[in-house]
Amino acid sequence: MNEDKVSNREKYFWNMMGSLCNAFSTVILLLLVNWILGKEMGGLFSLACANAQMMLIIGGFEVRPIQTTDVDGEYSFQTYFTTRIISCVLMMCVCIVYSFFSGFRGEKLWVVIAFAAFKMVEAFTDVFGGMYQQYDRIDLTGKTFSVRVVFSTIIFGVALLCTHSLLAGAIAMVVVSFFLFFLYDIHFVMLFPNIKIGISFQRMDALIRDVFPLFIAAFIMSYISNAPKYAIDVFCSDILQNKYSILFMPAFVVNLFSIFVFRPVLVDMTKRWNQHDIAGLMRYIKKSVFFIIAMTIVCIVGGILVGIPVLSIIYRVDLSTDKLVLIVVMIYGGFSAFNTYFYYVITVMRAQNKILIGYITAFLVVLILSPILVRKLQLMGAAMCSAIGSMILDIIFVIIIVISIKNVKK
Repeated sequence: MNEDKVSNREKYFWNMMGSLCNAFSTVILLLLVNWILGKEMGGLFSLACANAQMMLIIGGFEVRPIQTTDVDGEYSFQTYFTTRIISCVLMMCVCIVYSFFSGFRGEKLWVVIAFAAFKMVEAFTDVFGGMYQQYDRIDLTGKTFSVRVVFSTIIFGVALLCTHSLLAGAIAMVVVSFFLFFLYDIHFVMLFPNIKIGISFQRMDALIRDVFPLFIAAFIMSYISNAPKYAIDVFCSDILQNKYSILFMPAFVVNLFSIFVFRPVLVDMTKRWNQHDIAGLMRYIKKSVFFIIAMTIVCIVGGILVGIPVLSIIYRVDLSTDKLVLIVVMIYGGFSAFNTYFYYVITVMRAQNKILIGYITAFLVVLILSPILVRKLQLMGAAMCSAIGSMILDIIFVIIIVISIKNVKK
């Protein structure tokens, strides 16, 4: 492993840059589609992105939380690498089958598949990012991700301007992502001479058993987040789908900034838990909880004061009647940030088998509510559905964390 000393400030900076690039990439991509292709294509883009995000869960198979907290080297990198190749192939197979059964045809079908392929590249390269973080080099993860996202976004915009085709833009992103991985990302692996890239099925069955509850949970969570979009696709127009995606953009700000705080300290949290240092772990948890609450309040106030005018101007869509929807969306953003954070805390505690209780409960609630609320209240119903599902999940996650801590103390 590379022994070069990297400051915590540098690790935080590049983790922040990678997360910022990822978050603002979607914002800019939707902006470009609205400006160049119009509102209706913006709706198709939003649906394709939602589907690709669900497929990304299959591609990543939720190995990353286990890999990054595997400080004792329980599984070899070759096992992680082999598992990721299989999951990426499975991801594209599921995407194609799902798209056909969903009734997607023509350009819509190929756009959905192309965006899934772009996310498949992200899923594949993420196994290297997980390895960097496992060895406390999250700065490398941020660097490679930033470069790939920035150039992919630029190429997407150029392709849209030249072809006025959403499909051409998506294909261009896939090609550039693959090219940058082999040109730029791969040389960071050389910093870790003990890491061998190759195929190994050794202990893969044990790894799959460890990650499977996380995978099911993450897939259900992705559905909970996207269920309102699927309901809008059934009951409403592409233009309303576009408005919903625009209003939901600010929700991820809270989640984004919370990731800045907790992702770089996951290894330290794992060590404290393994050493039964509950007081030390609780200090991390309390700081993160207070930070997420503060960020949520700031974002809600910002949404009330300037959110609607700014979004309307940027995306050239009239949102003047949707202020209450935006407020509910920002509340959802806070709940969602806690979902992500508590999910990682539970993984650190290796209590991932219990989180399915929360996800299945929230899934059933959203499954029932989404068609009812969206049909009756449209955008407000979609926002309420997401917020209620995330709130239920947070409550159950807190109960799991409290029980796990009490068991360790005993």
